[in-house]
Amino acid sequence: MKVIIKLVLTAIVLSLGISTATAQRKANKQYELKAFNLAIYSYLKYINQNPSSGEAMANLADCYRHINSMQEAVEWYERAFSAPQRIDPKHYLNYGKSLMGLGRYEQAGREFRRYAQIDPDLGNHFYEMAVFANRNMRVRSKFAIDPVKGLNTAASDFSPAFFRNNQLVYSSARTDVGKESENWAGKAKNQLLLAEYRPQSGTLEPVKLLHPSTSNRYSVGPVSYTADGRTVVITHNNFIDGTRHISSSGMKLDLYTSEAGFDGNWREEEEFPWNSSNFSTGFAHITGDGNSMYFASDRPGGLGGFDIYVSYRTGGSWSTPENLGPNINTAGDEITPYFDGRTLYFSSNWHNGYGGYDIFRSEGNNQQWGLARNMGMGINSARDDYGFIFDGIRNEGYFASNREGSTGGEDIFKISRQSNEITLKVINASDNRPVAQAVVDFSDCRRGMFETDVNGLFNFKADDELNCRVIIRKSGYSSSSLQLSALSVQNNKNYEVVLRREGESYRGLVSDVDTRIPMSDVRIEATNQRTGQISNAYTDQNGEYQLALMQGQNYTIRLSKMGYSDLNINVATRDGRDRSILGGISMRRVNSTTPIQDNRVTAGNTSNDRAININDLPTESYAVQVAATDKPNLNNYTALNVHGNVYFMNIGNMYRIRVGVFLDKADASTTLRKIRTEGYRDAFIVKEKTLDVSDKVLLDEGDYIATPDEVNRGGMPNDNTSSTGNLSGYKVQLAAYRNPQYFDESKVRDLGYVEQMQKGQFTVMLLSGFATAQEAKIAMQRAKSAGFSSAFVVLEENGEIRRVKI
Repeated sequence: MKVIIKLVLTAIVLSLGISTATAQRKANKQYELKAFNLAIYSYLKYINQNPSSGEAMANLADCYRHINSMQEAVEWYERAFSAPQRIDPKHYLNYGKSLMGLGRYEQAGREFRRYAQIDPDLGNHFYEMAVFANRNMRVRSKFAIDPVKGLNTAASDFSPAFFRNNQLVYSSARTDVGKESENWAGKAKNQLLLAEYRPQSGTLEPVKLLHPSTSNRYSVGPVSYTADGRTVVITHNNFIDGTRHISSSGMKLDLYTSEAGFDGNWREEEEFPWNSSNFSTGFAHITGDGNSMYFASDRPGGLGGFDIYVSYRTGGSWSTPENLGPNINTAGDEITPYFDGRTLYFSSNWHNGYGGYDIFRSEGNNQQWGLARNMGMGINSARDDYGFIFDGIRNEGYFASNREGSTGGEDIFKISRQSNEITLKVINASDNRPVAQAVVDFSDCRRGMFETDVNGLFNFKADDELNCRVIIRKSGYSSSSLQLSALSVQNNKNYEVVLRREGESYRGLVSDVDTRIPMSDVRIEATNQRTGQISNAYTDQNGEYQLALMQGQNYTIRLSKMGYSDLNINVATRDGRDRSILGGISMRRVNSTTPIQDNRVTAGNTSNDRAININDLPTESYAVQVAATDKPNLNNYTALNVHGNVYFMNIGNMYRIRVGVFLDKADASTTLRKIRTEGYRDAFIVKEKTLDVSDKVLLDEGDYIATPDEVNRGGMPNDNTSSTGNLSGYKVQLAAYRNPQYFDESKVRDLGYVEQMQKGQFTVMLLSGFATAQEAKIAMQRAKSAGFSSAFVVLEENGEIRRVKI
C-alpha cells in the first residue's frame, strides 16, 4: 500500500512539473511573439506555481509596459528584482522607463544611473532625459488641449488626418460603428472612420466607416490626403488593440498610394516602391501639393530604430528615400512626421522628453533642419504622444495619446493656440457688394484653400509665425493678393480685399510729362460723385492701371505720386461701351516747368528736361512714423520698403521707425493711407529735415559676437564681473555679445539653465546645472549643433571661471 501511495505522489509531482514547464514555455513563446495580453495570463498562471521566478516576473512586467499598464509594470519589476533568480539587465533599463511613464522622474534617474554601470552610453542618455523631465515638468505648452469626446472610446482611437475642410479621418478599433463591425472582435484590427464637425454641438462626431474598395479594409492607418483630397497615402499595420505602437511591440508597416474619391474612399492601391518584407515603412504624411512624402522606417542605414525619411514624386515615380539627418533622427525611434511647409512635427522616444513618445518640432527644409524642440508638457505627457497634425489657418490640430486618464488605449486630443482672429472681407470693386465663394488661397502659407461665405467673409486665426502672401480669386474677376505678417495682424484684425469683375474694368496709362516714360506706383483714386464710393488702383511697371467703374455714373479721378503734382480729372462712364475714356494721362514733377495741355492727352515734345538741384529741395519734408521701440530691429518692417526708405531716428531712449522722406505732404498722406491699410493703424505723419535722412534702407545686420580671446582681453571674471546666476560647477560658455539682445535663448533652453555674466564690455551667456564634466560636455556638443560653434566647458569655483578641457 505504501508503495502505491509513493508511486501516485511521484506521478502527481512529475505531472505538475511537466505542467509547469509547459506553462513556462507557452508564456515565453507568447512573449516572444509579442502577444502580450495572452502572455500576461500565462505568466500569472506560471508565477502562481513558481513564486520565485524572477525572469518570469520581469517578462510579465515588460508585458504590462507594452500594454501601457505602468503601475503594474513597476510593481512586477520590483518583485522580480527581489527574487533570487538572476534576470536580464535590460529589465533594469525598462524599469526606469516605466517609472518615467508614471512621472516619477527622480526615481527613474537613479535607476538609469544604476544601469549606466552596465551600459554607460545608454544609461547616461536616459538619465539626462529624466533630469530634463524633472526640471521642465512645470513648463506648460502654449496650447489648450482637450480630449475629443465624440471620437474616443474604450478601444484604441488614433492617427487623425485632415480631409478637406471640416472633416477628419482616423483609425479606431471600436466595434460600435457600422454593420461590418459585428463580424470582428476589434482586438487585432482597426478601421478608418470619417468624422465631421457638428456646429450644433461644437464637436467632431464619427459619421461613417470608410470603405475602400480593396480587400484590405482592416488594420489600416494612419492615412494622409493631399490638400484637394484626391490623393491618399495609406499605412497598412499589424496593430493590436491595447498594445502600444512602439518598435519593440513588433510593428510591421507598409505604404500604399491611391486616388481618392470625394467621399475619402479609394479603389486600387499602388504599393510604395520602397517597401520591403525585411523592414517597416509607414506613418506617412503627404504634402498638400502631393509632391513630397515624409514617412518613418527602420530600414538599414539609418541612425537607429525608426528614422524619418522624405521621398519626392518625380515623373510619376517616388525618388530614393532621403534620411532627414541627426537633428531629427536619433538612436531611438522617430515616427509620425507632419510637415506644413515650414515646420516639421514628429514624435521621438529619444530626444529629451517626459516619457514614451514626445512630440517635437523643427523648422527648416530638407537641406537643413533646426534643432528639435519639445512641444512642452500638456501636449506631451509621461506616456506616448504622437500623430500630431496642425492647421495653421484655424490654429487647431489633433494628436493621439495613451496618457493616464484616457478613455482607453489611445485617445484623440484636440489642440488650439491663442491667436489673432482675422476677418477677411472680399467686395466687388464697382459697387462694394460682397463677393461670395471667392477662393482664399493660402498655398504660399502651405495651408490650403478656402472660400468666403455669402457675405463675402472669411475668418481665420493668425499665429505668431505668419508671413506669407494670400491670393484671392474668383472666376470672372481679376485676382488680388494680400501680404500678411505677424506684425500686421497684430495691428489690424479686419482686411478688405477688392476684386474687379472682368468687363467692368476701364484701362488707363500714366506717364511723365517731361520724359514720356510710363510711371509705376501712381495711386489712382476714383470717387463716385453720386454715392461717394471710392475705388483704388496703382499703376504697374508699364504705367498701366485698371479701375472698376459702374455704368451711367460720373467719377472724379485723382492721381498722386511722391515728387509729382496731384491731378484731378472728371469722367463719365455713360453706357459703359467706351472702355478707353481714361486715356493717357501725364503727370508733372513738382519742379517741372513743362505745361500740361490736356490731362488726358500725353504731352508733346519738350526740351525743358533738367536735373533737380539740391538747393531746390525744401529744408523740411515729411515722413510716416509707424512705431516707437527700444530695439530698432528694422527687419520687422522690410515689407514697408515699397512705400519709401525705412529708417530709424534715435530720440530720447526710443527708436522711431519711419518711412520717407516725402517732399510733399500730400505724398506723405497718400503713403500713410497705404500703410494703415496694411495694419499700422496708429501710423502718423511727422516733419523731417530733408538732408538728415539716409538715402538707403537701413536693415538690422545683427550684432558682433566676440571670440573667447577677445572676451578674456576684456577683463577676467573678478574684473567688473557680475552674474545673474548662482549655480556653481561645470558650465558651458555659449558666446559673448556686445549687445545681448541678439542672443537666442530658445535654441538652448532645453539644454540647461541660462545665465549671463558681464566681462568688461561683453555679456557672456552660459548654460549651467550640470553635475559632472561629462554632462557639460554633452550639452556643449548639442549647443554647437544648435549654432553656438565656439561653445566650450568652463568650471566655476569660488566665483572664478576657468576654461577646462574634457
